[in-house]
Amino acid sequence: MLRFLIGLAEGGFLPCAIVYISNWFPQYQRARAFSLFLVATTLSFIIGGPVSGLILSIPNLLGIASWRWMFICEGVPTVVMGIVSFLFLTDQPEQASWLTSEQRTWLQTVLERELASKSVHGISNLSELFADVRVWLLGLSFFLVNVGVTTLLFWLPQILKSASGRSDLSVGFLSGIPFVGAAFGLIFNARHSDRTGERVGHIIVACLVGAAGLLLCALSSGFWLGFGGLCVGAIGLWGAVGVFWTLPTSYLSGSAIAAGVPLINCLASLSGLIAPYAIGWMYMRVHSFSIALTVVAGCVSLSGFVLKLLRAPQPQPASSPLTGQAV
Repeated sequence: MLRFLIGLAEGGFLPCAIVYISNWFPQYQRARAFSLFLVATTLSFIIGGPVSGLILSIPNLLGIASWRWMFICEGVPTVVMGIVSFLFLTDQPEQASWLTSEQRTWLQTVLERELASKSVHGISNLSELFADVRVWLLGLSFFLVNVGVTTLLFWLPQILKSASGRSDLSVGFLSGIPFVGAAFGLIFNARHSDRTGERVGHIIVACLVGAAGLLLCALSSGFWLGFGGLCVGAIGLWGAVGVFWTLPTSYLSGSAIAAGVPLINCLASLSGLIAPYAIGWMYMRVHSFSIALTVVAGCVSLSGFVLKLLRAPQPQPASSPLTGQAV
């Protein structure tokens, strides 16, 4: 029951964050903004893996089970940051006292210009949202790539332990390394996508890189080569996710973006219900992760090809008072 309530509480966080960021950043800067936000998730795994392994290696501190300590140590900072964010974050640029009047005016003008374009060429109401095939294609594509993301999030420690036979503490440290690659994939792919103004191709290439890494891990007979495949897989998977959210926010606005982003995320989140159990079932059948990782690699590859059916708007740069030139 508590796990259900946690999922209910955290399920709305990512969609709200995506909509929030889109209210602050112009389209041509949005991949970098989304990626910098998502880098925080990779850092949490880089730090959280070793910390979790360390906590689990200390039995019954003060009479409390180590797994309970893990939830306490990782849950309290989250609650504190939630309170801090509520007190200090502002909803719109015009409310930002830390921007100059010129900066606020420029940012509002650029965002209002994009919003006006969306109202003509995009979707702004719910009746159009559910009839738009792009929303469902985006949901399907993100579901498929999220199969790969979910696989690493849920199964990475078990994959490493199965392949290496190392201790929980050692596996905890090793499990943080692929997320260093994930952070690199996020930042590099997003910066290049914003610089060139191209979106779909960057996602497709990232998906193929991620699939290749997972397939390498599946087919490898040596631990370190397979581990390298997992690192490459993380680079591609997170690199795709960072640019992905520029697509729905490029043409959805108003009530359509408020419902469309959660709808796409909800469809993708079904992978979290299906993938972990499916992978566990395949592992129990053959006592190896090779077949499961091969299937996941196929799903990630298919995610990129689904996007070929989309025609995504391209972001147009605008001169910024912060730099004096187009970004």
